[in-house]
Order: sequence, then structure tokens, then C-alpha cells
Amino acid sequence: MKKNVFSVSAITIIVMVVVMFFAACKKECSSDCIPREPDTIEQVTFSLMNNTSEAEVSILKNVIAGNYRESVYGVTPSEKLFQFFKEYSVSKNLPVHSQTMAFVLYYDLPISQSLSVVDEYIKGISIYNVGGRRIIHRLFVRNEKSEFYEIENVRVPVPGILAGHIHYYLENYVFTDIQNRSSIILAGDFAKKVWKDKQKYRTDPNRVEIKAKASKDIVGGSGLSSNCSKIPECYHINTNGACVHDSSWGWTCDKGSCRATEASGSLSRMIESMFIDLDLMYKFRDDILYNSIKGETYVDNYYYLSEEYKDKVSLALNVQTALFFRDFNPVMTAFLDPIGKQEEIMFDNELTDSLLKLLDKYEAITKSIEGKEILNSIRKDVNNFKNRPLRELLAIFE
Repeated sequence: MKKNVFSVSAITIIVMVVVMFFAACKKECSSDCIPREPDTIEQVTFSLMNNTSEAEVSILKNVIAGNYRESVYGVTPSEKLFQFFKEYSVSKNLPVHSQTMAFVLYYDLPISQSLSVVDEYIKGISIYNVGGRRIIHRLFVRNEKSEFYEIENVRVPVPGILAGHIHYYLENYVFTDIQNRSSIILAGDFAKKVWKDKQKYRTDPNRVEIKAKASKDIVGGSGLSSNCSKIPECYHINTNGACVHDSSWGWTCDKGSCRATEASGSLSRMIESMFIDLDLMYKFRDDILYNSIKGETYVDNYYYLSEEYKDKVSLALNVQTALFFRDFNPVMTAFLDPIGKQEEIMFDNELTDSLLKLLDKYEAITKSIEGKEILNSIRKDVNNFKNRPLRELLAIFE
């Protein structure tokens, strides 16, 4: 199997920087989330389809990077308003059904200016549908004919409705500029049930979080990135979505607890850009792992171990993991595009030994019996995959 080649000098520099940084900074950055009070609570009228519905909403007013935005959400989920908007969505031929749990409307005006929502200013709609044990996000944007069309590359599993991806969709897909916009969340009774039983649903990381410039955990819950980035007011997104907040979503951050340095952020971005292909990883998860029972087990185990390793993974181990992905990326690529590669050996002796040694390092920081059992099961699988052609491995993940 062919492997990516990087210059020895570049790796040497990275290792030197890692050693110096790790010696100087032993404490992970952390942040505390506290609820943010809405700036105002108003009665808003939704005037759609020659009909109206009213609801009391909370409005958060923000100036982010010089742009004014409002985040709007119900004081309590309103089933009446939710069903009203479902009827509107059906009239627009949008894919809503009994498992639709929530919407986000991307609106072309600040709601506080008029206290009303009308059809012509709705420029985009995010739809959250539950499928099995996953929440699936789909984004629809309005064209010049006032028709909604789907943006395919953001149909992804998500942990829920997060500020990071709402802002990303608003800024990168719905509007060409982001002055004076609103995002409006509509949810009903089904959403309340989903949020109440959140442990039943996958908490997949969002592929757009990185593109949204939010901190993103890659490995084991502490990852290659600092836990706190600097946009704006110490923005933070946890891998499992447990503490998602920024100034526009109803949370404020205790800035005093953020100790991330520019050096750590620069180092993380450098390592990430050299060795880790996030788009490839997410595509491998979505298109390969989610399509089999064994693959789903791997994903579930990942999230279990993410909690196990939270705040335990050293920067040095993160780098070792990133270096492993340098050699594992071609394996994921082959799974996704197996044409002409059916007889190639994916886990050769070198890659297998590298992965087993990496598992040993993680076992050293694993305390729970369940975590050790997961790692042992992975070891057995790796040894089973060793020196087998791709066609045999593909059959395992059918």
C-alpha cells in the first residue's frame, strides 16, 4: 500500500516544537458555560399562507465581527407554531414528516424591528429529521425564482441544533453578506422528547464546525485543537455537544478560565493541515461505518472513549495519532473508492504494528473496564484485518 511521504526535516521540527510546548504548558484550556438571559422577550406574528400564528420568543442581540445578528427561539417549544410551519414547508415541497423535530429559519431582517415573520424574507431553512438513532440536518436555500433547493454537502448527522453550524450556514450558504440577519428556531413536542432522551441519539461531531472556525476535537475528546478558540468571546464546541455556547446562542463564557495560547493553536493547525483530512474522515464515517453493524459499533465506541480520554490525551500522543493518520488516509480512500484496489492489502505489517502500538499508548491512560474491553476488541479486529485484501474487508462492513 502506498503511503504519503513527508520530509524528515518537517517532522523533526514538529516534534521539537511539541516537546518545547508540552514542557511549557501542562494544563488544558477549559471553559465554564452559564445561561445567558435574552435581551428581550416579544410576541412575534408568523404571517404565512394567508394565515397567522403567534408565539412568544426570546431574542438575543449580538454584534459579531462588526455584523449585527439576532438569534430567536421560543420561550418554550410551541407545538402549534411548529405544526403551522410544517404546513408552510409542505406547501414549499420540503421533506417534512412525522419524524421532523425542528426548523431553523434564516431571515433577512432583525425580528425585533417588525416582530413579524413573512414569507419573502425567509431565505433559507434548516430541517432536522430523526432517522433511527440519528438526527439528520438538511439545508434548503431560496433561489431567484423563490424556490427552495437543497444544499447537498450539508446533509449530515448532527448532535442537535448548534450555534456553530447555524452561523456557518447563514454566512456561507444563505446570504452573500451577514449584516442584519436573524436565525429563528422552531421546535415542537417531538423535539422536547428528543432532547429529553438525548442519550438515545448519536452525538456526531459536525463537519462544519472546523469551517465555522470553531474549536474541534479530533481524537479522544481533547484532540489536536485547543479547547477554546477566540471567536468571539471564547467560542467553544465540545465533541459530544455537551457544552455548546457562544454569545449568540444563550450562553456566555467565563473568559478567565480560558488559557489557550496562540502557540497551541498554531501548532494544532499545522499538524492538522499536514496529516489529517477531516472531509475524508467524515465521509468514511458516513458512507462506510454507518452502513454496517460493525461500523456503527466503532462509531459508538469512539464516543464512549471520547469521554474516557477527556483531558487525558497529551499533546505528544495527539501528534503520534496524527502521524498514524498520515498512513491511514489511503486506507479510508480505498474503502470509499475500491475500484481497481480489491486485491490490495490494506493493513500490512507496518501499518498494523503502528496501530497496535498506538492502542497500547491509549490503553495506558484507560481506567475503565469498559474502555479496556473496547480496546481489546479493536486489537482483535486489527489482527483479523492484517494482510487481508480490500475485497474481504469490504465484505465485513456490508
